[in-house]
Amino acid sequence: MARPALSASRTMDILDLFTAFPTRALTMSEIMRAANINVASCHAILSALSGRGYMARRGKSYVLGSTLIAV
Repeated sequence: MARPALSASRTMDILDLFTAFPTRALTMSEIMRAANINVASCHAILSALSGRGYMARRGKSYVLGSTLIAV
């Protein structure tokens, strides 16, 4: 079996975190600690997810975006 891409695995860790706490807004620091992801990777993933509507930024926090809420 092929080794999963690290960025895909980290993205799934972040999405799993938000599915565990769907109504909670989390700061990037909280996400980094909970998912054990470094700042650069976390920022890149959150930017990509936000750009597609999977996450939405509320001040300094992130919440589930309209794309994921619809799913």
